[in-house]
Amino acid sequence: MLYSIAVWILLGLASWAVGLTVLKGLQIRCFTRPGDRFIIAICLGLVLLSNVLLALAFITALSFGVGIGVGICTLLLVYCWRAELNQFWRTLSPSDWSSLLAVVVIVAYYTSRKVTWIDAGLYHFGATRWLAEFGAVPGVALLLDNFGFTSAWFALTAPLSPAAIAPRVSAVTNGFVLLMMMLTGLMALRRCSFGRAWVTDWFMVASLGLTLPILFLTTFMSAILVSPSPDIPVIFLTLMVAWSLLTVINHRSGAPAQPMAQSTPQLLDGSLVPLILATGALSIKLTALPLVPVTLLFYWTRKSDAQRLLVGSAVTLLLLLPIIAMGAVTSGCPFYPVSTFCLDLPWTLSTEQANEAAEVIQGWNRWFGTPPAGAHPLFWRIGQWLQFAKLNSIMVLLLLVAVILLQITRKAARRFHVKGILWLFGLGIVGMGFILLQAPMIRFGLGYFVAPTAVAIAVFISNPSPVLSRWRPKLVQLLPVVAWGTVGLIVFSQRSQLGERLILPPAMPSTRTVVERSHDVTYLLPVNERKLCWTAPLPCSRGVDNIQLRNPEKGIEAGFAWANGNKPDD
Repeated sequence: MLYSIAVWILLGLASWAVGLTVLKGLQIRCFTRPGDRFIIAICLGLVLLSNVLLALAFITALSFGVGIGVGICTLLLVYCWRAELNQFWRTLSPSDWSSLLAVVVIVAYYTSRKVTWIDAGLYHFGATRWLAEFGAVPGVALLLDNFGFTSAWFALTAPLSPAAIAPRVSAVTNGFVLLMMMLTGLMALRRCSFGRAWVTDWFMVASLGLTLPILFLTTFMSAILVSPSPDIPVIFLTLMVAWSLLTVINHRSGAPAQPMAQSTPQLLDGSLVPLILATGALSIKLTALPLVPVTLLFYWTRKSDAQRLLVGSAVTLLLLLPIIAMGAVTSGCPFYPVSTFCLDLPWTLSTEQANEAAEVIQGWNRWFGTPPAGAHPLFWRIGQWLQFAKLNSIMVLLLLVAVILLQITRKAARRFHVKGILWLFGLGIVGMGFILLQAPMIRFGLGYFVAPTAVAIAVFISNPSPVLSRWRPKLVQLLPVVAWGTVGLIVFSQRSQLGERLILPPAMPSTRTVVERSHDVTYLLPVNERKLCWTAPLPCSRGVDNIQLRNPEKGIEAGFAWANGNKPDD
């Protein structure tokens, strides 16, 4: 717990300083309230730091020392912006500080559980360790094709996980995301309770009110939450993209609860913020792909001209360069598992390997076998998919709700002078369609499914009845009581576990391994039912043949290639 809290403080300050530098450098003023500016700065800094670290992986291993060096540089920025930081601290009341401390303790305790998510043992932890110990390694996907799924999130996690304690702290970055979700939701809820909320605050309360119960109360999603999985930051960033779109659009015309100054869109303005967040999310995981064209179109249509389209495209390409280059280095395919753009390199995975990896995610035709005689293939597969997981029914329900609410919410938005509704519905529906067609599991696109329903709730509830208004201040007074009551309940009911998790979480599972060999490559083969490497030393693989070291004198650090150039036939 204490390690996580220390890392979160440093990561929060570093991200805020980097993000604030961007806001000030681009002279973005639409995030006028101190709390909004603080949150959006952290989100911007988080995606930019992830991409900077991923780029550094081509030069050096992302060790703990590299993390300290990057941290020192960002702390210099914190010193430069100390006046704004102090101004923000002064806006917090003693009640706010009390609630903040309690939430930090609760999240630290919750995320200090043992990591058990299967993908963490399969390749998340291993990919992080390769970056931490060696940086970008050519052909590492030849050992395990899942290493082709590169992510800037692994680059952020690597320097925060020193080798000696890495098996215990691999979920520290996802813990930070959960903390940001909780604090963002509480900030918005406080404004709603005091009657100072804009529609953007109601949107955040509604979206997190729908998201957090799914993350906490389902065994499947709660296991992913406490892991190094990139799915969690993509869910949060999807909601932040939608929130920032709503903020930027309503800044020009005036927020429903408090008019803002008129402004003419400039070449570098607030409409770049959703695009940066969307592109950063895409560098974390390909499931964020729908965010980019929507936010790029939004930036361009704010003042349609060729110059804005050029700037938006340049920003997108610049932020995607590290992840594209990393894909080429690890697997030979810049957009793995898409095989269309694979390069002709000594370590490039075969087309068959890339297609099989894609089929694991989107292979409806292979998931449930062959339809019985007389059954309609499509309807049969949909039925099997609905029975496969209860959360699949929630996906369908949220899609239907979004379609039903579209026209109703559009009319209400006109009446309440809320703009930008179609952008959020469009973002959600495009994202939902993409997920259902390409990767039909809720963990890949929860943010898309939540956003349309959340904005509909926000539009209708942002004009509450007088009865609700009288009760709102009382709700805020209860927040510290509820938060500290939860802390007390944890301490009382979990006394035995609290001591074990006070400093560090328990270690991930380990596994027995045996030594195997392919030509001059010696690797560890895990001995368990699913062949998960978990915390086994590098290199660990589920079994390979026909590969060799690229440079035997430099060892595994120089990477891998097909043995004697004999790549399997495509």
